[in-house]
Amino acid sequence: MKPIPLQVEPPALRLVGQKVAKVNGVNLAQGLCMLPVPEPVKQGACHAINSGKNMYGPAHGIPELRQALSKRLREFNGIQWQRSIGRVAHASPLYA
Repeated sequence: MKPIPLQVEPPALRLVGQKVAKVNGVNLAQGLCMLPVPEPVKQGACHAINSGKNMYGPAHGIPELRQALSKRLREFNGIQWQRSIGRVAHASPLYA
């Protein structure tokens, strides 16, 4: 019979989520978030639903978001990324 481990290692995504939470970040990994939802996020979600923004966004991503990401990568990370070839993955506004 195999010995029973005294301690089980937490999943890598759980560790990443904990690190993200320490800096007040938002973990966008797949799965169920076990952290409480901040009130502004709840209100924003309700506002989006009530405004009819409950569909998937454009397949190529939101142009303004792609432009902002391109600028951030260039200025902060020193990465030349052309928004014309890059894609931004997203979820339904109900889950974003």
